Amino acid sequence: MLSPQNRSALSAVLSVWVRQTARGQRDKGDLSLQKVWTRALCSRMAIATLIVMTISACSSNPSSAPEADSGQGSEAIADANTVDPDPATELSDSELASGESVGDGANPGVALAQEDFEQLLPFSQEAERLNVLIRCAEGKLYPPAFEGDGSLYKCIAGENESLRIFLREDPETASVKNLKILWFGNRVPESDSSTGQILQTLASYYGGDRADEIEQTFWDSNNEELETNVLDIDYRLRTEISGVERLMVFSPKS
Repeated sequence: MLSPQNRSALSAVLSVWVRQTARGQRDKGDLSLQKVWTRALCSRMAIATLIVMTISACSSNPSSAPEADSGQGSEAIADANTVDPDPATELSDSELASGESVGDGANPGVALAQEDFEQLLPFSQEAERLNVLIRCAEGKLYPPAFEGDGSLYKCIAGENESLRIFLREDPETASVKNLKILWFGNRVPESDSSTGQILQTLASYYGGDRADEIEQTFWDSNNEELETNVLDIDYRLRTEISGVERLMVFSPKS
């Protein structure tokens, strides 16, 4: 629909054009003023001009333009930032599409987490226990990405999603292959931060009497290899231009 401003502009322009056309036709002969105006208004040029100007006025009206999808930009940004810095733990499209939440309904992981750690449980049970331990509301279980691969538990946590925790299944035995703790950033977080509390929890639960040493090692600048009675622990640090990557891997003793 034309706005009042567009209607006024359209009428003014059309009136000027008709006057000029009428003046030219009247000068050619003895037509009456009424007939001259009638021919001018009914001419093909006048009708065509009216249609073109109406379409142009409507298309230039901001209210007639389709509204932009405000959500599209935010989704693109979110997708661009969802990058797994550890190539060994990247998820395929099929995995991302079929991830399932951990601990829906009556979660046996709550009872499992109350028990003292003695050994890694079968993968599905350990995933439930781990999810309860770190209180990960967004913890997900992903099916194998390809034949011969194991399932994966993944949790993204910490300040600015800087902390990622992965639990990988050994497909041959349905047991835990390893537990990876990955952090990427520029500044070591405080001990009472979200990241600090999660690391303390994991070190205390899986580390036993070496909990303090494991936690300290995670923030050290040297690669280290540790062990407990049931776990081998491998710590690796990698410095990049954009920050420091710290990776600690817990694996069951062979």
